[in-house]
Amino acid sequence: MTRSVADAAALLNALARPDARDFMSLPHEGARLHSALDELEPRGVRIGFLADMGVGLPVHPEVRAVAEAAARALAGAGCAVQPVSSFPER
Repeated sequence: MTRSVADAAALLNALARPDARDFMSLPHEGARLHSALDELEPRGVRIGFLADMGVGLPVHPEVRAVAEAAARALAGAGCAVQPVSSFPER
């Protein structure tokens, strides 16, 4: 849907607006996610990395490689990336 974090913020800003056709829509608060990007500090953010769903379905090697590269990049930015083996029980 987007090519960058800034594009994702712009998309979320657009999606967060109220829909005039929905009488239950809350008024727009004017939040601008773009401005929050300048204050974003990834250091110390905890991220669980789930390499596969653990249900016997194979993950395409290219998809796994890209996901692992993203996890390494997040760790390099100061995030605490922890591998997880499954979703937590509810």
